Amino acid sequence: MTWVVAIGNSEQFIQVSDRRLTDQSGEVIDDESNKAIIMLCENARLAIGFTGLARTGTFCTREWLLNTLNAAGPPEFAAKEIVERVGEMATREFSRNPLLSGLPKQAKRLTVMLAGYLYHHDPPLGALAIISNYFDVDSGELSPEAWDTFKVYLRQELRPSLSEPVLPFVIGAEPRVNKRLIAELVSLTERKKPAGAIVEKIVELFAAASSDPLLGDIIGDQLNIVVNPRDLKSPVITEYRSSVIRREAYLPDQAYVCKDRHLNISNIRIEPIDPSTPPMSGPKLHAKQPCWCHSGKKYKDCHGSKKKMGVCFIVSPTKKEVRNE
Repeated sequence: MTWVVAIGNSEQFIQVSDRRLTDQSGEVIDDESNKAIIMLCENARLAIGFTGLARTGTFCTREWLLNTLNAAGPPEFAAKEIVERVGEMATREFSRNPLLSGLPKQAKRLTVMLAGYLYHHDPPLGALAIISNYFDVDSGELSPEAWDTFKVYLRQELRPSLSEPVLPFVIGAEPRVNKRLIAELVSLTERKKPAGAIVEKIVELFAAASSDPLLGDIIGDQLNIVVNPRDLKSPVITEYRSSVIRREAYLPDQAYVCKDRHLNISNIRIEPIDPSTPPMSGPKLHAKQPCWCHSGKKYKDCHGSKKKMGVCFIVSPTKKEVRNE
């Protein structure tokens, strides 16, 4: 069971999810399974992550979720209605699909989180939604078995407010969350620190969780990072992080759930053809070590710089562009 961490303020929402799949015994079966989606609809731009059931037989949660998001769009193509319909469709799917209905209830647990901004408010309103069949957001309790229905929980920033709005949330493995790191993360977000600094604190949180012996190997080191600015004219920036040197990069899926654009883009992978091209991602090093990309620079001045976002995939309402920074 993966982790998904999201936190937002009046400038940006940041979501980080790991890419590890484990079986019911906790054994690692895949370290490169994407659980991140960027969705654009008529009144919102949201980062989406999920945790829990990822695959069983020919059923793939990521593919089902992409298709369900678009199926839930009409007629309004608006965020709240999409979220509510996805919850209803999930309940039907998990009760009627023979690949799912016969599973033990513990294996059927699934939580989906959507975080970003609603644009029918001025200025855009930070919002977060949880769709789950085992996580009671109101009480914070995690059921050991899946419920028969999916419940939808909606949260948004309070207005008017005298303080900076901060919406932090973690879904996934049993909540052994490092309280010190969470407090530091919230403080950085409240003070509107740059996205790079907030990202590094979340990465540190994942590193602490992945090395926690009580969690075993259920949280991985390969990460997808999404930085979603509040300004709709500013593109979403995503980054792939790897604990080993990798020539390729894996990026989040995209769902366009709009009246004039109704499509999904999935299984996005970037791999250079030229074998002399430097690696795209690699592990964290000591500040003065040579960077793994062979640039000749120290790690702190290259891919270890908080100003550098690595491999980025730019998503906006009007254009898509791939670039390697």
